[in-house]
Amino acid sequence: MDLQADHLGTIVQNAIAPAFLLGAVAMQMRVLNNRLSRIVDRKRWLDWRPQEELSDPARATEYRHETDVLLRRRRAIYRAILSCGLCGLLMCCVITAMFLEDAFDAGAGMNTLIAGLFVAAMASLVLSYLFFLDEIFLSIRKLKLTIRGSRQLPH
Repeated sequence: MDLQADHLGTIVQNAIAPAFLLGAVAMQMRVLNNRLSRIVDRKRWLDWRPQEELSDPARATEYRHETDVLLRRRRAIYRAILSCGLCGLLMCCVITAMFLEDAFDAGAGMNTLIAGLFVAAMASLVLSYLFFLDEIFLSIRKLKLTIRGSRQLPH
């Protein structure tokens, strides 16, 4: 194991790009967590409404529909968070494997492992974004229905 100052500098330099990606994954997790918080807040607000409001059949139908949409949105966000977390974990494994490969001069076998981990991390990030987009589309579709429905329902 040859960890001279210049060699260590090269190791750190090679690990910088995945570390920046890890920072982006952390920001994505923050966005997803904020979306989940808004979903939970909205569900709590709906559950807090007086039961007399739900005696009107139109309002009860609206409540059930919005609750269903919120549950679907929550499921999509959970999956996005899981995928994003997996991406972060895989990126940490990439960085660790890069350090080990450089420190122990492991060769081609380790390079294949690093490439596989990186591809898996990217696939996980793509999956996270797809679930995130699904949640956004559900939210927008519900907003359009609410706007359209607010013109028809009495206040």
